[in-house]
Amino acid sequence: MKKIFLFTLIVYFISVDLFAQIVFTGYDRLRESVTAFYLNLENEQLTELSYANSYLPRWLNENYIVLNIGNSIFKVDKFRDKQSFLFEGFMPVVSRSGKYIAAYSQKGIIVADSTGKILSILEVDYWSKATPIFSYDEKSIFYYDKNREATFKFDWENQTNKLFAHNVIHPLSSPDGKKILINSGKMNTNFRVGIVSSDWKENEPINYITSAYENSIVPIWSPSGRYIAYMTLLTNKKLENSDLIPANIILYDTRNGSKQIITDDAGFTEGAFPQFSFSQDEKYLFYTSIRENGTGTIVQFNLTDFSKKILIADPDLDARIPLYLNVTSTK
Repeated sequence: MKKIFLFTLIVYFISVDLFAQIVFTGYDRLRESVTAFYLNLENEQLTELSYANSYLPRWLNENYIVLNIGNSIFKVDKFRDKQSFLFEGFMPVVSRSGKYIAAYSQKGIIVADSTGKILSILEVDYWSKATPIFSYDEKSIFYYDKNREATFKFDWENQTNKLFAHNVIHPLSSPDGKKILINSGKMNTNFRVGIVSSDWKENEPINYITSAYENSIVPIWSPSGRYIAYMTLLTNKKLENSDLIPANIILYDTRNGSKQIITDDAGFTEGAFPQFSFSQDEKYLFYTSIRENGTGTIVQFNLTDFSKKILIADPDLDARIPLYLNVTSTK
């Protein structure tokens, strides 16, 4: 009995250590500096991940994070004990397994392994406001070309670059790899959220889950793939004292097709994807909420009882874009 209790206790503490953690970008209005942060949700320990000018942190695995420091990509541990330069670039993304990193650079799109060794470079025109995304098999990168108004799929292993679809951004594979979540629409018009199969072609039908009038953007899957969360922009409520755009967050159930507005105080930051994240058990959603002073704060939203917990109380820390630790990452 003691062995069973001890094993349960060990598993509990491992779960707490690995899973109840987020990273986010914060702007300190008093110091006028942008910094990436790590927050342990269990003990509320907040750690700056660098000394200056860091942003857009991404989980590489349960111990390490990749982020921008200036115009370069670095790897840091969550306690800031170790920091290593990987390569020059910005807007880093991490593959599903954590084995690969991609980022934009002056040269084009760079793909590297988790140590920073550059594996491939694609010299292309990209739109930096649309985040590059790894395919499910991690062999390709989706990126958006604004001039051609289309998303392309760059196979970095075979050095091929093919059209994926016009007027589509941020194609995101489902957790099982069988479907792709897309955001479709022309620039300066309303966007829609749709679901297609993993082998979908541009001329084939799209299963839209939103209508054009909703102007729905930045959709993501929940860890199990049952739910989809997305924003609807409230451009008529744009704030004069903030660059955050007010938005609702909608939760869509793929099993029964139901959807509901779960919060109406969210803020959208242009040029970042994803904007929010689910906890691994799908009990919580973490998102950016707009304060009365126009800054952002991180909110933990309970998807069971719809309660909210503000995680960043400092009104002078403009906190945005929380990303929960993805436990599928590997070292």
